[in-house]
Amino acid sequence: MLLELAACLFILIAVVSVLASRIRIRQAKKQIAEMCEALEDIRNGNGNRRILSGERELTAPLAWGINDIVVSYENRLAAFRRTEAANSRLMTSLSHDVRTPLTTLIGYLDAVHKGIAAGRERDRLCRGYRGTAPSGASGPGCLYADPE
Repeated sequence: MLLELAACLFILIAVVSVLASRIRIRQAKKQIAEMCEALEDIRNGNGNRRILSGERELTAPLAWGINDIVVSYENRLAAFRRTEAANSRLMTSLSHDVRTPLTTLIGYLDAVHKGIAAGRERDRLCRGYRGTAPSGASGPGCLYADPE
């Protein structure tokens, strides 16, 4: 009788263990499927998506590691976007700062070339150019021979 009771108890423990294992495996499969869905969402550009996992779940360390990678990537992407915006503002500013004086200089040189600026005005423009040009440079408008 005692032997039969021990055998029944052993079988009951084995059945409960198998059922508990099956439940645990089913939960792990469900968590892995949810992780795959979240990863697909992240791959499609949703950097705000996180994988939720309880502390006692079998896949918790994996979920937390993936979340850390996503947060790190999003931080780097945000820094890149800030740098890109700063570079764009810098290029716009430089373009304006270079284009405005260059346009003025081209206008002055064109006036000298076309003879609109003659005499004193021409001399003043040429002196002004020589005063701002790098050493050794001379403006094309100032190279024309004086017709007088």
